Amino acid sequence: MHDSLNPIAGLVPLVGMWLNCIWGGVGVGLINLLIYLIVGAFLAGLMVGRTPEYLGKKVETREMKLAALALLIHPLMILAPIAFAASLATKEATPNYRGTLRTDTITFGFVLLGTILLVGALLFLPVAALGPVAEHFGPIPFGG
Repeated sequence: MHDSLNPIAGLVPLVGMWLNCIWGGVGVGLINLLIYLIVGAFLAGLMVGRTPEYLGKKVETREMKLAALALLIHPLMILAPIAFAASLATKEATPNYRGTLRTDTITFGFVLLGTILLVGALLFLPVAALGPVAEHFGPIPFGG
């Protein structure tokens, strides 16, 4: 859908995805904005020579290390899939033998789809289901 926008207009959603602190998802923008707030408060405190604080709490080394780790995980993960692709690109192509698993068939396409759905469900479904399950088993309000 981004290609349907004008070039400058298409830059806006891309910048939002790169910074990942624009509200639009459930909690993701707020969490990343809080990380940027901690880093900003720490940097501002260093520049003026005062103890950095946010919401009346001191921003110390532990919070700064956690914020820096949270900021660095995403680019490091991207550099890992690029390193993985580069590793595969440097290998020589092997000829297909009778026992070679072909990856250009409909069957492999369904196996890939099943893998994506299974792994995605195992990663995200438990967390996504916590809200409805907790609401279902929570206290039942009585009208009166």
